[in-house]
Amino acid sequence: MKALTVCQPYAWLIINGPKRVENRTWRTNYRGPLAIHAGQSRAWLAEHYPRYRLSLPGRNRLPFGYLL
Repeated sequence: MKALTVCQPYAWLIINGPKRVENRTWRTNYRGPLAIHAGQSRAWLAEHYPRYRLSLPGRNRLPFGYLL
């Protein structure tokens, strides 16, 4: 199984439904099951968290460094 690392809060949004598209600069022919890995960096969380606050759990409840 392939995995894609995504920074929080985007990993949570992908798993829970509000975010349905993830754009990357490279192409892939892979089609099949895909695991979402929540990266360990909190840099994106500090910058983007307030904008997506509508459906997110508290900052301390988001998983970091886990396969979701």
